[in-house]
Amino acid sequence: MIIYADVLFLVNLVLNGMILRITARAGGTRLSSPRLLCGAALGGAAAIALTALQLPALAALPLKLLTAPLMCLVAFGRRGIWRSSLLLLIVSFLFGGGIWALSLLLGGEGYRVGGISYAAVSLPMLFLSAAGLYALLTFAAGRWCARAGTGTVRRIRCEAGGHTAAFDARLDPGCTLRDPTSNIPVILAEELLLASLVSPDTLRLLRRVPTEGLPVLAELPEGDRSRFRLVPCRTVTGSALLPAFRPDRLTVDGRLVAGLVALSPMPISDAGARALVGDI
Repeated sequence: MIIYADVLFLVNLVLNGMILRITARAGGTRLSSPRLLCGAALGGAAAIALTALQLPALAALPLKLLTAPLMCLVAFGRRGIWRSSLLLLIVSFLFGGGIWALSLLLGGEGYRVGGISYAAVSLPMLFLSAAGLYALLTFAAGRWCARAGTGTVRRIRCEAGGHTAAFDARLDPGCTLRDPTSNIPVILAEELLLASLVSPDTLRLLRRVPTEGLPVLAELPEGDRSRFRLVPCRTVTGSALLPAFRPDRLTVDGRLVAGLVALSPMPISDAGARALVGDI
């Protein structure tokens, strides 16, 4: 069987891109196009290297396992890399095994080059099988994600007074908090995430807002006083006034938006997230 390096790379580029997208869906993680392309290209390069080395199956296994965290590091970053790597391996097993099984059922033949298995089918048949599996696994990953409560992650970046805070927020359709004056959406975050934007004295005062209300704002340092306002929040357990401020610049997944950031009076527990964001 003749294997062409350029065809092998392009095929793996496409298939790895599908696998990374399914992994991101299952993990509730945002995946940018540049990172997706780089991660898929890394997987394609690894496939060429493993084919060229023609290692026995057991010798090739550690290299395959090493490729998963490297792809996740490129595609998703360091945060949650081991969880992403495990998801990637599971998705790869299901995706690759599904393509292999469909290829054999449709009359293709199986080949082994070193420690890598290939199904000798036409490219149209390969991509048709991959498209069907991609749709099926994407649907399954979405259902699993919704059941697990992992939701979707949004990358938040706040800039205020020359300082910057960047963190992930969990997308929550039930988070409909808005400023009653301007009607702009409000992101709910734990104070730890915003500690770099305000002074420790300001944070200590803001902790008193839910119980003491508006008079606390008058005690804030002059530089912070004009940036804060109170936003009423109502939940199933009651209502409260939350201190919120409007950053000089606020982006969600790199997109500039208008919004406020409110400090949560209690820890946020949503699949490990420390901030919540609604439709913004």
